[in-house]
Amino acid sequence: KIKLDRISMLMSPLTVGSSLLFEGRIDPSRFVSALQTAGHHCPWLFGAIDVDEQGDIYVIPRNECDGEASPMPFPGFFSCEVFSDLTTEYSASTIENCLPQKVHEKMFRVDLAVASPQDLPIASFRVCQFASGFTVGYRLNHAFYDQAAVVYLNTFISNIYSNSGVPT
Repeated sequence: KIKLDRISMLMSPLTVGSSLLFEGRIDPSRFVSALQTAGHHCPWLFGAIDVDEQGDIYVIPRNECDGEASPMPFPGFFSCEVFSDLTTEYSASTIENCLPQKVHEKMFRVDLAVASPQDLPIASFRVCQFASGFTVGYRLNHAFYDQAAVVYLNTFISNIYSNSGVPT
């Protein structure tokens, strides 16, 4: 259980999303394994926001998924969707499809999260393989991930992926 400081509490309703584009192919099961390892080192990754009676905001692990169970083996509200369309080239028209789609409603609707960030997940990913390359899309809670932290997280995951599950 991690208590958020005052500034992080103000940032907690905000979710940032983007997608990184790469050439080549990705092994989805190896990427999922790298995410699992990253979650072991960064336990808040699999957490969700909890607001107590005093209005203090914490991130705690969740034992159940919100709504539909995730097809990936992750605890809490965390999810990683995998999409593959080897007949389609990546283009500007596919950008929206590269962001995680099956996420908690508060990741889409900041108005609901501002009213109460309760149960708002910290992270969600979507890996999309296209004929011309792949994307890694994400939605991340801004209290934990500013742009520098997003770069660090993706570098860490890529390091784990590239080194057969062992961060170096």
